[in-house]
Amino acid sequence: MNKIINILKYLIGWPLSFVSLIFIVKLIYENAGALNNLKNINFVLLLIGILLFIVYFFLRGFLWHELVRDKNNKFDLIKTLYFWELSEIKRYTPGNIWSFLSRTQIFSQDNIPRKEIASSLLNEVILIILTCFSISFFYLTKELRNSNLALLLILVNITIVIIYSLNKKINIKIVPKLKFHENLKLYMIAILAFFSFGLATYFSAASILFLDPKNILSLVSLFVFALLVGYLSIVTPMGLGVREGIVTFGLLKYTSLGNAGLISIFTRIVFIISEVIFFIVIFIFEKLKNTYLLSFFKIINRYKYEIALLIFILIYILYFTSASFLRHDNFFSGRFDLGNMDQTVWNTINGRIFQMTDPNATETVLRLNFHSDVILVLISPLYLIWSNPKMLLFLQTVVLGFGALFVFLIAKEVLKEKSLALTFSVLFLLNPSVQFTNLYDFHAVALSTTLLLATFYFFIKKSYVLFLFFAFLGGITKEEIWVIIALFGLAVIFRSFFENRFRFMLTKKQVLEIFIGLFLFLTSAVIFYLLIWVIMPNLRREAHFALSYYSGFGETPSEVSKNVLLMPIKTLSIILSPQRLDYLVQLFLPFGFISLLSPFYLIFAIPDLLINLLSSNKPLREIYYQYTSAITPFILISSVYAISFFKKRFLKVESGLLIFYLLFATSLSYYFHGPLPGGKHANLQMFNNQLANRKAIDNFISKIPESYSVTASNNLGPHLSHRRNLYNIPIATGSADMILFLLNDYWAQPPLKVQKQMAEDLKNNKNYTLVFKDGDFVAFAKKKN
Repeated sequence: MNKIINILKYLIGWPLSFVSLIFIVKLIYENAGALNNLKNINFVLLLIGILLFIVYFFLRGFLWHELVRDKNNKFDLIKTLYFWELSEIKRYTPGNIWSFLSRTQIFSQDNIPRKEIASSLLNEVILIILTCFSISFFYLTKELRNSNLALLLILVNITIVIIYSLNKKINIKIVPKLKFHENLKLYMIAILAFFSFGLATYFSAASILFLDPKNILSLVSLFVFALLVGYLSIVTPMGLGVREGIVTFGLLKYTSLGNAGLISIFTRIVFIISEVIFFIVIFIFEKLKNTYLLSFFKIINRYKYEIALLIFILIYILYFTSASFLRHDNFFSGRFDLGNMDQTVWNTINGRIFQMTDPNATETVLRLNFHSDVILVLISPLYLIWSNPKMLLFLQTVVLGFGALFVFLIAKEVLKEKSLALTFSVLFLLNPSVQFTNLYDFHAVALSTTLLLATFYFFIKKSYVLFLFFAFLGGITKEEIWVIIALFGLAVIFRSFFENRFRFMLTKKQVLEIFIGLFLFLTSAVIFYLLIWVIMPNLRREAHFALSYYSGFGETPSEVSKNVLLMPIKTLSIILSPQRLDYLVQLFLPFGFISLLSPFYLIFAIPDLLINLLSSNKPLREIYYQYTSAITPFILISSVYAISFFKKRFLKVESGLLIFYLLFATSLSYYFHGPLPGGKHANLQMFNNQLANRKAIDNFISKIPESYSVTASNNLGPHLSHRRNLYNIPIATGSADMILFLLNDYWAQPPLKVQKQMAEDLKNNKNYTLVFKDGDFVAFAKKKN
């Protein structure tokens, strides 16, 4: 029998591989002519597309490895990937059936019964159809244009997923009887694989023609649906022609017929090239195996969750660095607040410590007049490396990105499961509150998200030196954070007594912990009191500017604090108003509201929650700004402890089911509230509305001497903040050396209509001369006597 198999291997296997390679070359050659007119290919997007296609092939191979892992398979992952891809290439020969036959022939050599291979192949087919359908329903529901049919389609999809995942319990005999979490794991791997395929196709297409990122979810769904239909058309090589036809038809809503056809051909060629690259890489790894390489892969397998975490963090940093830089380059950032922060840091590194131009006047004042974000002083040395507002944007993104590391460490410490820890890290990175905070300019308090997570981690680890270090850094990001740090001090004291069962016979270690907690509580409380009741009012010669948001409770900090507690009916009636309840839903939805099962650590979020909920200033009650920075960490931490409580209470609940629920909740939050492509309220203006004359504007601004005083509209502020005297329109419009307008901000203050009239009036002002105009950008210089 083995001899017959070996003969078939050489008579059928290798010749088919050769024929498949001929088909690959033929496909590229025949369609290359259609690509001759391509110009200005975005090679960055193209590279992203190729890398995502390679990720797709890796995940497909890894899926097969998991399917046959428990069937006497002695192949390591690399060998499995190599033989899987070797069999997959044969699908280029007319008929997908050849890849199935080839895989059966190859893997049966490893003493895996053909029946088991056939079972795995059937399971793979079901997974491919199921997961492709799951992703495709975004496109299909949009095409149906009927909400009832769309809902029915979604319910059918969810039902099928549940039936598949519960296969062992309901005794369906067509697929292997795996446990629920194993089936769910296979499903999630397949989802990631085909979503990577859809994303890869999108980026490959976007590298030659603009495709609006706001439609990315629909387009990804379309590409996967086309793949599904092509996969089911087994009589054609790799679904050739079928997939292209569906892609071309589906793209007609977004572009012309010619462009749609071009995209379908181009993305197919990129797909093929990516597969060839993947095969070459796997071939090299397989043939050049040595001790060092095997050790390297063992390390990867050992630390796979940590490596995955690092990859997710790097992807987050790459995207949000690019988005925030583009946002700034296209004048979507503002004097409020990037310009204020940048000027403070620039002044500090130039010897004028913690100073800025009063945004409401012309005097130079201490930043402490407005906020106690003293961490800006510690940040200032970074300007010795790169003196640019983008340094602040990059720092903010990196710090927020690595917040996921502390989430991982906290969750791993509490739950003792790396898979759940990684899930919570992903939830953190996908959290709309975190992402909007990252996009909305730079704010020192945004850094508190990660610093408070670090403080909590070292709190539970009882590493008090690092605990105090991060607590201090968190406190100097903004004045009210000291209240949270004071609560940490109380938590240290409470834990010490609790661990001693509230007996007063304490060990030396517990006495030291109580001393640390008492010191932290008293120090933080005193700092907060001095800032709000003494230092800031004396500097401003009036109460804190934000106190006016709570005028319904009193006119002083003491009155407000007292009345919030003594007027509970009024306080609750405000908190329970519809707009505020919607705000709470947006905060808690990314974690599926599970934090409410273990609300103890939500106590740390109460100070900022009350500040936001009771404020009359609407932006404080939205997730689009920095005001959730000190709330999100503790919703997440409470969610971690809620999962721990749930697993202890319900021992039979699979972690996979909890992971699925958390990811589903985050996906809903991503879609309904998130800023990323594919969301209903995606923030993509920095990609879609790039300013054509931005280089001309930057060139003009760069030539304005630092010694000049400048009055400018808000959107120009952060591009002019490296000077001692920077004013906001309409301040100093009769005395500034230069007055600059960028008249394209519909949210401008004063209103855009007023600013346009001001610019027109200045043309007739005898004291100023129009020195530059390009589109909506207008610059006036003061006439010299």
